[in-house]
Amino acid sequence: GGNVSIDGGAAGGALATAPLLAMLGDCAELCQATANSMLRESPLHKILCGACAEACERCAQECLRHAGDSQMARCSATCRDCAASCREMAAMDG
Repeated sequence: GGNVSIDGGAAGGALATAPLLAMLGDCAELCQATANSMLRESPLHKILCGACAEACERCAQECLRHAGDSQMARCSATCRDCAASCREMAAMDG
């Protein structure tokens, strides 16, 4: 696939490949599932935190490849922050 705009085509929007958009969408869904598991106090929460951390880190790395675009640089930083938070939660006792 070709490049598509991640902001619906507005001027100045970052261009991302369809695989990157799929990765970001999957990561967002995993982040939501992880948050939901915390609210439910699921016994799987730590496992999901670990998976979420890995997914966010991969997204951060991929977005960093497009860091010349300010929107993609912000995306990378946000994904890295999320990955760090998820790693902390995965390591917590209890």
